[in-house]
Amino acid sequence: MENASKALLIAGTILIAIMTVSLLMLSLNKVSDYQASSTKLAAATELAKFNEEFTQYIRNDVKGVELIALLNKVEDYNNKGIEKQIGELDYTKKIEIQIKNFKDDFKNKYGATLLLQNVNVFTLTDTNANTNGTIMKMIKDQRSNEDEYGRTNMSVLASNEEGLRLYYENYDADNKGESEASINKQKGKSMETVLGKKITGKLKTLENMLIEDPDEGFKIIDTQTEFANFKTSKFKCTGEEYYTNEAKGNGQVKKLSFEFVK
Repeated sequence: MENASKALLIAGTILIAIMTVSLLMLSLNKVSDYQASSTKLAAATELAKFNEEFTQYIRNDVKGVELIALLNKVEDYNNKGIEKQIGELDYTKKIEIQIKNFKDDFKNKYGATLLLQNVNVFTLTDTNANTNGTIMKMIKDQRSNEDEYGRTNMSVLASNEEGLRLYYENYDADNKGESEASINKQKGKSMETVLGKKITGKLKTLENMLIEDPDEGFKIIDTQTEFANFKTSKFKCTGEEYYTNEAKGNGQVKKLSFEFVK
């Protein structure tokens, strides 16, 4: 009888031990599943946050100034030089932006002949962003002109171009004479008159250019006008591509395509 009681106690102890181990294993599996789920969620969140920097422009009403911001983001990312993988992201995978039929559509709408005359590449990648003849080079050149001459100043000069042309294209005319050239100059407006202030520095350099070579001087003003049109134009996203079948970087944005809204 005593042996039977001991056997039952031993069996009960073993059963409790088995149940305890089973519960422990179940708990560990749940913790492991939770950690795996948390890791997957974190990875998905990281990927979504990365893509959002670029996919927020997948719209039909992207303004030119917004497109410039996107191009700058892509150029900055492509040139980071981070040759490694972090988490689910693979920073060696570059992003491409393509603008289809832009040159012809833009010129048809605005009659532009200066801004895009030397631009023949409309795809931004890590290898051609700063190359002559690319849209990024054009944007940087015009941004540089804005910084040099002042965006507002250039806008005012552009809106008063007719008066400026009368003045500077006839600059050498004798104001006291009655020739057509002198009369035109009197009808025209100088840069100081148009801007309502004394001009110095880069603006004075631009005026000297208008005096010495009006065609070249007005080319700067006209190109800035076209650039202002570019910034207010609208573009629509016509395609998106993502990296697939990759060890890392699966789902990362690969390419965005845009078209000029006519």
